[in-house]
Amino acid sequence: MKSRFIVSILVVVCILSLLNVSYSGEGLFLPKVERNLSNIILYFVSPKEAENYVTSNRSEYDYFKVGMYFYYTGLSMFARLTNRGDFFKGIDERRYYFSKAVEYFQKCLQIQTNNPYFISYLGLAKSLFGIHSGIIKAFQENNEAISLLNRAVEIDKNNPEIRSIRFLLFVNYPYRFFSNLRKVIEEDFDISIRWLYSLEEYSKNDNIFKKFYDKENIWELKNQHLFSMGRYYYDGVGDKKKAQIYFDKIPKDSFWYTFLQNYLKGSVEFN
Repeated sequence: MKSRFIVSILVVVCILSLLNVSYSGEGLFLPKVERNLSNIILYFVSPKEAENYVTSNRSEYDYFKVGMYFYYTGLSMFARLTNRGDFFKGIDERRYYFSKAVEYFQKCLQIQTNNPYFISYLGLAKSLFGIHSGIIKAFQENNEAISLLNRAVEIDKNNPEIRSIRFLLFVNYPYRFFSNLRKVIEEDFDISIRWLYSLEEYSKNDNIFKKFYDKENIWELKNQHLFSMGRYYYDGVGDKKKAQIYFDKIPKDSFWYTFLQNYLKGSVEFN
């Protein structure tokens, strides 16, 4: 059961992380920070180099860049290992990367205590750190992650990206343990999906916008939300009729349509 829960969280976080630039109602977020997965991992040669970098670069953005390096390096290792079913191979190394991510996101918050993005990524890092630290620690850290994501939304209630991050984490928690999150999940989905449809429209017509966003990533992130919400009703709530409404909106040429077919056949298992 634990490994299934791990895969469910991993799948939803990965594609969100591939957006090159984030957006909020106030404009582009953290233009100094590269958020493309490959760029972040390749920015530093090793953990030692990453930590040496912040001996002379100590702004919140520098700490965030190093935190993202540890977070995404751990995440990329996680993807390769858990997809082959060998979760326990290299678990200590991945735990180290996620613990360092937690450390540096916390440093960001020491400088900007109410930055909703720093708070959100600290929550994501804590969730993954907990998963790699045993069942009891997993529940402790994920309860903290819930509090952090709720705090981030309280700070910026109208920010659809923060809502999307919270949705993609909360929707994959086992329903039988976290059914109390249903109202929040449904609200976050409604806000997030409207945002993603609007981004999709802008990406078709705005040449400046196209420079900052990858149209295909936005499109697949939208489809990911639809799949995740459908699965939530299908497996969690037990309302297969409502689940089908979301499943039917996923285009056949999307990765998530293929993933959906495998899921319905039982080839993909969740919590």
